[in-house]
Amino acid sequence: MGTAERAPVVDLRDISKRFGGTVALDRVSLTVGRGEILGLIGENGAGKSTLMNIMSGALWPDSGEIRLDGRLHSRLSPAQAQHLGVQIVHQELSLLPEMTVAENIFLGKEPRRGPGVIRRQACIDQARQLLEQFSIPLDPRQKVAELSAAQKQLVEICKSLAGQVKVLILDEPTSSLTEREMACLQRILPLLREQGAAIIFISHKLDEVRALCDTLAVLRDGSLVKTAPMDGVTEEDMVRFMVGRNIRDQYTPPAYDGPPRPVLEIRGLCSARYGEVSLQDVSLEVRAGEIVGMFGLIGSGRTELIQALHGLRPIQGGSVAVEGEPVTRFSPRQLIRRGVAWVTEDRRHEGVCLSMSIANNIALPIYRQVSRLGVIRGKDLAAVVQTYMERLAIKAAGPGAPCQTLSGGNQQKVVLAKWLAAGPRLLILDEPTRGIDVGSKTEIHRLIRQLRDAGMAILVISSEMPELFSLADRLLVMKNGVISGQLPRGADGPPAEDAVMKLATIGA
Repeated sequence: MGTAERAPVVDLRDISKRFGGTVALDRVSLTVGRGEILGLIGENGAGKSTLMNIMSGALWPDSGEIRLDGRLHSRLSPAQAQHLGVQIVHQELSLLPEMTVAENIFLGKEPRRGPGVIRRQACIDQARQLLEQFSIPLDPRQKVAELSAAQKQLVEICKSLAGQVKVLILDEPTSSLTEREMACLQRILPLLREQGAAIIFISHKLDEVRALCDTLAVLRDGSLVKTAPMDGVTEEDMVRFMVGRNIRDQYTPPAYDGPPRPVLEIRGLCSARYGEVSLQDVSLEVRAGEIVGMFGLIGSGRTELIQALHGLRPIQGGSVAVEGEPVTRFSPRQLIRRGVAWVTEDRRHEGVCLSMSIANNIALPIYRQVSRLGVIRGKDLAAVVQTYMERLAIKAAGPGAPCQTLSGGNQQKVVLAKWLAAGPRLLILDEPTRGIDVGSKTEIHRLIRQLRDAGMAILVISSEMPELFSLADRLLVMKNGVISGQLPRGADGPPAEDAVMKLATIGA
């Protein structure tokens, strides 16, 4: 069925929304037809999540109309939207970790025997049927706390499929997915399309948008600047539509001319904890003025290694030194004092305090530097905050804006700003550009290279090979808790992708 022949399920007309003096949406009109997958792209802060929150009832528009299946609504409540079949999968997970997969999927819509009496076995059986329908290899009785980030993302998607689905909104659904879980999503979307659902797919992974979507819509600074059939649109076109300019993100060799002294030295590190991947005889070195990339699949031990360094899991053997000084006590405080900054993968729960302002988040590691006798020097703090908001192009109403009002990408920039303000000697970046648009990603990559060229030692952990090829001077690969190989950058470019994947899946 061609796009022109599809009956409209969603028809948004002249939707506008302001947050204080910030225009989030300016008269946006968008139509999605039955059985259509629309790819919605734009830079962080362009208005994508705001528009979807209006459609799902989480926000009310200042003006405009919402038509669902031809029925006019000036605004919706979340309950209304769900009743009308609008389901949304948010970028940030909202699962309850101590409840099972089945309990999370049917939370608030459990099959009941009577008032207040839940049919628990029916809940498990229906969850199993749903998982089997979409070939998702999960046990409905397993606790969510025991799942990987990718598996949790699939549970979040299944929550939206448990009810009536006329409109499915996927906000960065693949940011945590591995190739295996991505294959599940690629099975789910065609089935929903056949059932006549209208699907809105928001992603910064432009190759996935091209592969999965029928139509493209582009938001820039709160305005809809482009809609077009996906046929014939290249990834370069999509970048140009988003940012209004051509983007170049290419590797540059190190320009640091100081001594390449080891900043981080790990020798024979062993760490084991029941039920988790064990680290076995891990040795690596990160020197001043270089970027070391680390690649590995889910469960390879990448994040567990950094957790062990910070005392978040036990160490049974080996040694660690920072700037030549042995580390004997492992804790976040000790590592921070030694000049080690860790930008964690989970920004929502470990990176920012959502209820606090941008300024207070950036100030967390540097209060001692901007205070005297326990009193914060407001002008000094304001100057630091302003510097890093400009340096990282954080889009917000001002430094006093709460972080929970920012887009996911701008929250990630606040995390980076917080640690850069502390002036670290070693910067550990775990998935540093997860959920960040291509323009912001390019700026952050450029900043990381500048920090390297100024003499900082940087360890970048990423599941995106193109990101590592763009940044890393040399690449480490992990598999099952061991470093299975090291691949230097050749004169003709990065190592071959199949060589990296061989080390990640088969080993040395």
